[in-house]
This record gives sequence, C-alpha cells and structure tokens, in this order.
Amino acid sequence: MVILGILVFVQAVAVIVQARFLSVAIVNLWNLEPLNSILEPGIIFAVAFLCRHLLTVAENRVFFPFVEKTSGDMREKLMAKIFHLGPAEIEKQGTGNIVTMALEGIDKVQTYLMLVIIKILDMSITPWLILLYILFLRWEQAIFLFIIFPVIILFMVILGLAAQSKADRQYEGYQRLSNHFVDTLRGLSTLKQLGLSKRYADNVYDVSESYRKETMSTLRIALTSTFALDFFTTLSIAVVAVFLGFGLMDGKVTLLPALTILVLAPEYFLPIRNFANDYHATLNGKNALSAVLEILNEPEVGDTDKLADFKWQADANLTLKHMNFTYPNTDKPALKDVSVSISGMKKVGIIGASGSGKSTLINIIGGFLAPDQGGQVALNGHELPHLNQKAWQKNFLYINPKSVSVSRDTGTKHRLLRDKRITRFN
Repeated sequence: MVILGILVFVQAVAVIVQARFLSVAIVNLWNLEPLNSILEPGIIFAVAFLCRHLLTVAENRVFFPFVEKTSGDMREKLMAKIFHLGPAEIEKQGTGNIVTMALEGIDKVQTYLMLVIIKILDMSITPWLILLYILFLRWEQAIFLFIIFPVIILFMVILGLAAQSKADRQYEGYQRLSNHFVDTLRGLSTLKQLGLSKRYADNVYDVSESYRKETMSTLRIALTSTFALDFFTTLSIAVVAVFLGFGLMDGKVTLLPALTILVLAPEYFLPIRNFANDYHATLNGKNALSAVLEILNEPEVGDTDKLADFKWQADANLTLKHMNFTYPNTDKPALKDVSVSISGMKKVGIIGASGSGKSTLINIIGGFLAPDQGGQVALNGHELPHLNQKAWQKNFLYINPKSVSVSRDTGTKHRLLRDKRITRFN
C-alpha cells in the first residue's frame, strides 16, 4: 500500500509537470518564440504524459497481487466458515445465494477492491497537490476550487445514497434469482411429473423481470449522478476560466500562470469523477463484500474440544435429555422436550411431518446447531454443551437431504455414514 501511495504521488507530480510545460509551449507559440523554445517544453510535456500513464499501469500491476491474494483468502475463509456453520446456514442464506456469493460474488469483490482503492488514494493525494501548486500561482482560484470541492462531494453523496438503496434492492433480487434458479434445477423432474414446470417457469420469469427492472432503475440513478457531477465540475471550470479571463483583461495575471491553472482545473476534479464512475460500476461488488463479511462475522459455537479422542463403537451411547432448541429471532421452539437415546451399530429412523423438526434434530446431532441449554447432550455418559466437537464429527459423514432424490415417502431422508456402516434417519 505504501508503494502504491508513492506511485500515486509521483503520478500527481507528473500531472503538474505535464500541465506546466504544455502551458509554456503554448505561450511560447503564442508569443512567436523560436522553435527551440517550443520544442524543449514540448518534449518535457510528452515525457510527463507518458510517465503518467505508465504509472497507471504500474499501480495496477503492483496492486493486483494484493487484491488477488485478498479475494482468494476471503473465498477460502468463506468456504471454511460455511463448513463450520453447517447446513443450517445454507438453508438460511439459500443454496443459490451461497454458490453465487462464493463464485461471482468474490470476483465482484476483487473488481471492487481493484478499482475503488486506487481511486481513493488518487482522490486523497492528487487534488491537494494540484491545489497547493495553484495556490502559489494565484490564491483566488485556489480558494474557489477548495470551496467548491466539498460541495461537489455533498451532491455526490446524496445521489450515491439513492443509487446505493437501488443497488441494495437489485442485489436482493439477484439473490432471489439465484435461489429460484437452483430450486428449479433441483425440482425440475418433480415439477414435470406434477405438470407444474410451465407454471414455475412463469415464476422464474417474474423474478428475473423484477431483477431487470431494479437494474435499470439503478442505472438511471447512476447516469443521473454522473451527469450532475459532470455538470458541476464543468461549471466550476467555466467559472475559473471566466475569472482568469477578467484577470488577463485587467492585467492582474499573465498568460502563463492563467493557462497553467486552466489546464490543471480539470485535473483537479478528475480523481473524484473517476471515483464516482467506478463507485457506481462496482456497487454490486460492495454489496457482495458486505454479504461475505456478514457471514464471516457470524458467531460460531465455542467449546469444540470438550470431548477427548473418541470413536463410535458397539457399546457407544448418545443421549439427548429433554432437549429444547429455538432458532434466532423466533419465539416458538423448533424442538421442545426431545429425548433420544442411540446405542451401538444400529439403523435409526426419524419420521415426521414436514416442519416437525427432523432436519433440526439431525443438525444438532451433527453438531451444526447447539441446544438452548448445556447439559442436555451426553456421549457415553459424559455431558457436553453440544455436539460440535471435533472428535465427534470425525466419526461420521453428513449428506444434506436436499442433495439426494426424494422418494415416495412423505418424510425426508437423512443419512449419516460412518466407516462402512450407515445410520439412516427416515
């Protein structure tokens, strides 16, 4: 980041040098100076111009490995977090949303970081160096540019908030579309058997159409804010040009500093314009970053090492005693006063109507959810706060019921595989 800041600083200096010697060449040409007096500043201008754009390439090359590593680490942390949170988190977020977030979402985060951070550094360094240089040339124009800068930022913030709210709704629509698409693929064969495939296709169309409308609404706000920003910056440059013209007519300023200020004025506003354009272009990346960080910051169950080295054997016993479980933000418990005892190498079935708590119970046994109170779970007589124990989870393999076909039974099938034996929950 320090190297990137240095490159941006040098680039700002190159912008000032470029403007200065371009103005010198034009003034010498205006004054009908010899060709040599025009050639030298012209060459310096060309070198500064070339350095400026080469530094842009260097900034991207320096920053890209950092962004790539950050986004890659974020994807790994996201997958590890989802694994630790278990299938309950996937059901909460939606499978399509999780898949989209881990693939396209992280790519959008990478684009967001790549574009926005460099623009923030540019906006934090370049305008102030230019303003300082203009201050030495003519303080009146420097004060005007200094005052108008926060006014433009204020308009950008107001329009940006409107675009942000639109982009939030667009991203929610994108999540719904992802979940609908995955659900459609999962249930396509069942929908065809029931003759409902066309009706569900209309549902997918409605969701995609809603997403299209939200996208177009966001684009309208983005275009409006871009127009407003361009209008105010152009108006500000025009005001500077008018006052410089009056100064030239009154003899208060010479042509060289006036032309230099006029050339630097657009460069003064360019970083904020670039930032605004890239901000609207990367709003989905910003929303994806917020969604990823929300999952990464979700609390995990502690005390995962309460169980020593353990292996399920013929004399092993798992007991749930008067267990209760309530999902967050709900008042009614999903499981209430449930007692279960499982011993040895058996096939155990759990049968119940939809919504009766079969999946919740399996998630508790798998250690993906914790009971409301400790002391309600015991393994071989040893009380545990929950079954999210590393030694316990090494003994089985969990297969999500939604990843297998649904049979004619009304109950959902769950399977726990351990070694070469299968414990089945029907």
